[in-house]
Amino acid sequence: MVGTDDDHRVVGCQSKGLADTVTNILQSHCDPPPSITIEAVPYQDKELFLIRVAQSQNAVHTVKELGPFIRANATNGAPTSRELENLNRHRRGLGT
Repeated sequence: MVGTDDDHRVVGCQSKGLADTVTNILQSHCDPPPSITIEAVPYQDKELFLIRVAQSQNAVHTVKELGPFIRANATNGAPTSRELENLNRHRRGLGT
């Protein structure tokens, strides 16, 4: 959610044009781009910008300039060759 600080306190944000900016970034840098919904949400006299990312049918998404990442807890890492093989096998419907 845009409009909170690192300690999760509501600080608000300026959401004008933010939806287009987020959409353009995802279209330009993600392959395939995730499906999202965006909503401006009022909260305590401030505005928050809520971005919901739908669960994907694709096993692998990549950052075009950097390649795929594996998300684990709060960190990103490059997948091992075995992890990529398992993801591709899953995408082809072969199971693990």
